[in-house]
Amino acid sequence: MKRIISFSIILLSSILLFSFSSVNQWKTYKSINGVNIYYKTANCNTEYNKVESEYYVFKYKNTNNYSVRLSWKLNVWVNDLCRSCNLPSPNEYELSLDIKAGQTLEYNCNDNSKAFKLFKTSKAVKTKDNIRFEFTQIMVSKLD
Repeated sequence: MKRIISFSIILLSSILLFSFSSVNQWKTYKSINGVNIYYKTANCNTEYNKVESEYYVFKYKNTNNYSVRLSWKLNVWVNDLCRSCNLPSPNEYELSLDIKAGQTLEYNCNDNSKAFKLFKTSKAVKTKDNIRFEFTQIMVSKLD
């Protein structure tokens, strides 16, 4: 009987540990020319926005042995309507980052750049909007 109880406790603990460890883990969005792009959801509140909101947040890792400029267009959909697809250029959804050789750049809740943080939902607003994103026109250029 003790073995069954011990086994049950170990099994339950393992399941709980696995389920919590996979929450909010970085997911690979895309790898292109030595640059890995990751995303996850995170809860943030800032000094300007005291309500905790959920965001898509991004991380970029340059695995090259040289610096690069990563540039892309961020397409954002609310339900089935793309809010950034047909904007005249230049616009706030055309983004770029310079990343040093071997460097990883990661979001910070206080960073309001769309390169690092994109609003998903807020606890203050009961919304059924489906927010999704896509990186298009991705280019990786070697910097001298």
